[in-house]
Amino acid sequence: MKSNLSTRVRGRVLAHVLLTGCALTSLTATSAYARPDAATPVGAPRALGSITGTVSQAGSGDYLDGASVSIPTLELSTVVDRTGRFSLVGVPAGTHELVIRYVGFPDARRTVTVADAAVTLDVAMTTEVGANPGEGDEIVVSGSRPIAESEAAALQIQRTSPSLVSVIASDSIGRLPDQNIAQAVSRLPGVGVQRDQGQARYITLRGAPINWTTLSIDGINVVSPEGRDARFDSIPSAIASQIIVRKAVTPDMTGETIAGNVDIITRSAFDYPGMKVQAKGGVGHVELGKKTEYEGSLVISDRIDTGIGEFGIVSSASLYRRGMVTDNFETDFEAVDRDRRPGFETRNWARETENKLYRLTRKNYSLSTRLDWRPAPGHKLFAESIYSAFQDDEQRNNYIFDLDDQQSRTPNGTAACTVNA
Repeated sequence: MKSNLSTRVRGRVLAHVLLTGCALTSLTATSAYARPDAATPVGAPRALGSITGTVSQAGSGDYLDGASVSIPTLELSTVVDRTGRFSLVGVPAGTHELVIRYVGFPDARRTVTVADAAVTLDVAMTTEVGANPGEGDEIVVSGSRPIAESEAAALQIQRTSPSLVSVIASDSIGRLPDQNIAQAVSRLPGVGVQRDQGQARYITLRGAPINWTTLSIDGINVVSPEGRDARFDSIPSAIASQIIVRKAVTPDMTGETIAGNVDIITRSAFDYPGMKVQAKGGVGHVELGKKTEYEGSLVISDRIDTGIGEFGIVSSASLYRRGMVTDNFETDFEAVDRDRRPGFETRNWARETENKLYRLTRKNYSLSTRLDWRPAPGHKLFAESIYSAFQDDEQRNNYIFDLDDQQSRTPNGTAACTVNA
């Protein structure tokens, strides 16, 4: 019998810095999700003007990211970007009806007269209010949550996306104890995960190998230091505003993308109308081993209007710790040609058996900060830094019983038993 006692520590740090400088986004640029702007249809009259503006929710002022803006008679359409802005170019002179659609809101229609210049239109959409048929009294139910992190925003992005995507919003992630990105994404259709010690680690799309799935943050590809397969358990779900899973390869993706891409959209201060503080905490009990797990996260965001434009800053921190025990038995068999049963050439005998008892402490923590600056309408400059660390401490008790170390060397017709201790 052999006894093996070992301790293994595995650590992984993901550091990600995004910095855009001197790259100002014009009003005709597409949103962060690579949705195309409208183009002048074949046979349309010569473009004489354009329509630009914003789409928001009345009252709260939240931007309706992903709202569809179109002129049906001209077959012109575009999509509202993350900052609530849209731009329709190639609009002929005249009077046109603009239709704005968003999940959960009635269609908004506006009449716009276009000349040989840009027309600005800001639309505030409202929800319909029904009446109580029994009493005739009006019932108003109101609530407040960031549109960018809502399920409605996720559905709208799926509806207006030019490719096959599934989107999960922070509002949905918070309903279940999904600590990391892999666990949160595993609830989407067509997505599978590979687990380590019971927790989701790698993501597979539509049954493809895990190294065919790429990871990006805010549209920028992240290279894994361990190879082609990206580790998703080292990224906590607390940093995500939305997670977009693209299950079809499009020309705008990086060359190493084969099965699809998982894009983590981080929080921005401009997702909220003003200051926001959000805290989350949880505690749990692991029955096997009588261990405890807990997690917590904090998000602070604010916007500041100055003489040189509007600034926004959002910072977040998260911590996760879980203790667990793994206990299992494994037996290896070997086919031998001794003691054959009648009619069989070989017989399977137990060669080795193992008793594994692992004690684990798993930790994951992150810090992130994003600074946004809007010097003028339609222009944006941002810098972002994300630090995430994953640590796995394991104490292994592994007892190995070798059943074929010794063979009996006795004369025929006798028997012997040898025991190794």
